[in-house]
Amino acid sequence: MARKIPNLLAKEMVAPAIYRQNSARALVDTYSFRIQPVSTATGVELTESRVDTWGNTVDATSGPSVTGHSLGWFYFYPGNYQKSRFRYLGRQKIGNQQTYVLAFAQDPTKASLGTNIISKSVTCSSYLQGVAWIDPNTFGIVRLQTDLLMPLDGIELKQLRTTLNFSPVYIASKNLTLLMPRQIDTVWHFTNGTTGREQHVYSNYRLFGVTTTIVYGGLKK
Repeated sequence: MARKIPNLLAKEMVAPAIYRQNSARALVDTYSFRIQPVSTATGVELTESRVDTWGNTVDATSGPSVTGHSLGWFYFYPGNYQKSRFRYLGRQKIGNQQTYVLAFAQDPTKASLGTNIISKSVTCSSYLQGVAWIDPNTFGIVRLQTDLLMPLDGIELKQLRTTLNFSPVYIASKNLTLLMPRQIDTVWHFTNGTTGREQHVYSNYRLFGVTTTIVYGGLKK
């Protein structure tokens, strides 16, 4: 599927809620979220970025975050099977949908790369563990929950849980159906007692295109 994903744009609504002890604040911001495929020597990578209403590239997260949500299912790519441990947990109903439930944990002795964790402009790498809920008919991932394999003492991050909900997105101009993030919920705990959570909601996926206006003698064409 990574090879089929075109240059996409989506509407992203971010609702952070950061709290410490009994204090809290919440707000909602809207951004344009771009997913862009980039060809590499080993295949295709997806880069993610977001811009505000003025076209400025921004970081919309208020706390630590995992990068690369569009490829959250990459742990289950056949070439990565030997880099994680898996355990089938059974079946569970998600809404009206029956799913297979599978636990996994990256093996630090085999996994070549960890996942980038960004916190306060500091990026570090961590291995992850988690649970996936899988559609028994299409074997597409309906929900993916990830946790740190171990605390990150370097940034004083004790826990980081990310829950990604995926849904089919139809791109009419390409006659293409893709499995893309619909909602992402993140909860984190720092060793100093600070706790936070954040929600990202994605909608209106569409092809990204640039429209140019050529001006001749003050007349637009």
